[in-house]
Amino acid sequence: PYLNPSQEEVMTSRYLNFYGIFESALADKLDDLIVHQENPTLAIYSAEGIVTVRLTAKGECLEANAGILEDMTRQILDRLAPYYFGEGYGLTPVKALLDDLMAKHQTLSFAESLTGGMAGERIVNYSGASRVFQGSLVAYTAEAKQRVIGVEAKTIENEGMVSEQCALEMAEKTRQRYQSDLTISFTGVAGPDEMEGHPAGTVFCGFAFKDRPTHIESYHLSGDRQTIRQRCLFQACFDVWKMRNQQSSQ
Repeated sequence: PYLNPSQEEVMTSRYLNFYGIFESALADKLDDLIVHQENPTLAIYSAEGIVTVRLTAKGECLEANAGILEDMTRQILDRLAPYYFGEGYGLTPVKALLDDLMAKHQTLSFAESLTGGMAGERIVNYSGASRVFQGSLVAYTAEAKQRVIGVEAKTIENEGMVSEQCALEMAEKTRQRYQSDLTISFTGVAGPDEMEGHPAGTVFCGFAFKDRPTHIESYHLSGDRQTIRQRCLFQACFDVWKMRNQQSSQ
């Protein structure tokens, strides 16, 4: 009773998650909403490069709170939609992609080089992963990329392991191996030294789909080895989640 003197009031929270924007930059875009907040209140915090906005509404009932939260959510997403990847407490881009695949009854596999098994490890941390995740091929050396995944020797010789073509072949050949709906490949330089003339943080990811052409993304990431590897995974999952959901809305 001391903490909640009005037994008729109900509090409801909603968590909006964003990636690819710094906490300070996000706060700047919401500055007027933060300064004038009353109901709902806004709190911003970040972890692992994910910025979360917690909205908390207080009203007479859950239905009233839902309306308040929905109105504020629209205002926020009007400003931050390119960085948004879903609602929920503790959501990561990996979990958002997993949930999307589960909802659509589709499967996933990985072809990993610099991530070294991290992608597979992160996704199997979530309940329900067995309904989606088929497996991961980890091939760190040039020889392993050729022998285990099937990357062409001429690709390694002419383009290098850190290249769009290598990422493309890793993704496509692994998708064929698993017959999955989606395969994501990761190849690049985790650092601290450069490789094949590329500085640390240079990453290429391939997205091989069952029903449309393979897409390649290149990233230039900063941080130590562990940070680059994690950011690579999160950025790739975020980008492919956005691609899939934009396609679904068209």
